[in-house]
Amino acid sequence: MLFYLFESDLQKLLSNTKLWDIIAEVLFFILSFFIGVMIDFFADFLESAIIKIKVIKLPSYYLLKDGKKWGIRLAHHQMILKDLCNTAAKNSCGAHNDSEYFENGHNDDKEGIPNYIFQVAKNQAFRECSEYQKEQLESFFVLYIFCRNLSFSFLVVILLLLFNADVVNPDIYLVLISALPFLFVITILSSYRYFLYYSRIMLGSTFRPNK
Repeated sequence: MLFYLFESDLQKLLSNTKLWDIIAEVLFFILSFFIGVMIDFFADFLESAIIKIKVIKLPSYYLLKDGKKWGIRLAHHQMILKDLCNTAAKNSCGAHNDSEYFENGHNDDKEGIPNYIFQVAKNQAFRECSEYQKEQLESFFVLYIFCRNLSFSFLVVILLLLFNADVVNPDIYLVLISALPFLFVITILSSYRYFLYYSRIMLGSTFRPNK
């Protein structure tokens, strides 16, 4: 979208060269890579801010507290929460080294505790989960990140269209401004759903009934 909006400016800048097509292709790939890195950075920053101010809670919070979210269920969620709180208490370097502090903090959504418990689960899962579970975790994580970044991209393009409506072909503008909000909603919901699956596998892989 950025390349489309500024193509005429780039052509004027390079009007004296006869290699515009080749230069355009090189610039497109360079800009695509750079913008892709920036999209991932800002999408991650925005997601962290949204979770921090509690607009949206971590999927793991619902899975551990209620055992389900959006029809995705986590078996033995109370036992998993208790086990993770015990591990968190053992690993805690602060004054709070009892499992009840972490369990109560998670249930009350005390700032930082649900995220800390999920980090404990991640550390434990990557040490102990099977190869099959690792493959599933990687697959759902990639899908989650892809959908998150794609939804952020759609959001940016919608804003660019709104502020540059006069330089976009009217027919193209009408199609894009009609389709992009729908695609944004679909991808952001898909991202959260994949995050739920990722969290369920992560939390489930820590459960050891005979431990």
